[in-house]
Amino acid sequence: MKSFPIKNRSNAIKRAIRLGFIFSLTCPLVALGSPLQGHFKGAGFWQLWPENNYPSPSDEQTDLLMADVRLKWQDDFQAWHFNVDYQLQGVKSQTLLAKRSSVSGYDAFDLDQTQLFNLTNNLVNEDDKFVYQRLDRLNATYRAADYSFKVGRQAITWGNGVLFNPLDRFNPFAPNQYDREYKPGIDMLSWQKLMIDGDELSGVVIPRRNLNGDIDVSSSSLGFKLYHYGETVDSQWILSQDRNETLAALQMTGNWLDGVWNLDWIAGYNHDNQNWVYSSVANFQSAFSWLNRNFTYAIEYFYNGYGSSQSRPYLQSLDSDLLDKFDSGQLFTLNRHYADVTLTAEITPLFNLSGSAIFNLQDGSSLWNLNAQYSLSDQSQLLGGWQYARGNSGTEFSGIRVSDLSDEVVAYPQQLYLQYQYYF
Repeated sequence: MKSFPIKNRSNAIKRAIRLGFIFSLTCPLVALGSPLQGHFKGAGFWQLWPENNYPSPSDEQTDLLMADVRLKWQDDFQAWHFNVDYQLQGVKSQTLLAKRSSVSGYDAFDLDQTQLFNLTNNLVNEDDKFVYQRLDRLNATYRAADYSFKVGRQAITWGNGVLFNPLDRFNPFAPNQYDREYKPGIDMLSWQKLMIDGDELSGVVIPRRNLNGDIDVSSSSLGFKLYHYGETVDSQWILSQDRNETLAALQMTGNWLDGVWNLDWIAGYNHDNQNWVYSSVANFQSAFSWLNRNFTYAIEYFYNGYGSSQSRPYLQSLDSDLLDKFDSGQLFTLNRHYADVTLTAEITPLFNLSGSAIFNLQDGSSLWNLNAQYSLSDQSQLLGGWQYARGNSGTEFSGIRVSDLSDEVVAYPQQLYLQYQYYF
């Protein structure tokens, strides 16, 4: 029998102890009365990259395997509500090498690098493998008649965007994200207060650490939002401080032609550069029936004030503030003008098809996605999808060039995926 090296055995024991410690935090919760719930997700991706993609994977064709387990517990005690989510996720792919390159210093594999608390433990962190466990939700909510507050690791979303949501600065989804069931949790304090006239005042405080590991006001966020319920148009007024920016925003929502329209307008003052940046998103969403089937659709326009006005910029020529927001996951596009269309069709009660197309209106490139969802049972479903990027050489979705001295590009892959989900 082949012996197991002492060093590898020691590492395996340490990983098992860490896994058992974090997992054991959820076990006593079962005794409090509420059962554990959760899910298992397993997915496979097949990706095709340009020959000169940067950072270059080992092959033009790559595979990505992903498994995700989430255990959820929640319960109420008088006016308090408690919520704990344990997550175990693993990824295996040659493309992980590319994610290890950072423009601004953020480590994509240190998930709690800027969080107030480190509730994540990396079990495997190798060139093509990454396995971690974490407490993705750990919060308590106090509810009174006209106010509530929540403290701990939680998720929050501001903004009314469909695929683009420039007002959501708190772990936003990428426009081509196919699974939007859970946003990664953030350590924060959030609260809501019901006003006498029926309006709602809410706020959020998000303390963060800088890249040196110190709690830093200039890395943290503070925001206030007033939600006004109007007779025909609802409005939200927002004032916040997000890292090095002061943000003022207005959101408006109304009904039109049996649908809903949304408009978000954001003005941000950068204290480092001492300049104002303006962004906005507008969309219309509606539904209709055709051939005894139900359809929903959305049309959206997005103006990215941080983006480059050049139609085919080089990566190294882009503004450092834009690259910082891109690298930290606050922004996902490099130019200014975009449009997108989404359509979902209920083919049968168990089978849905959805598609989206994102258009860069400056350089003519586009990103197409087609997704299918089939319910296998009350507890399981199968998802599949296809992503296709098109555009001329040097455009954003087909691949912008790194510099004028190199033919290397940063591109979106052509991609197929299949995911199985089981809920318990």
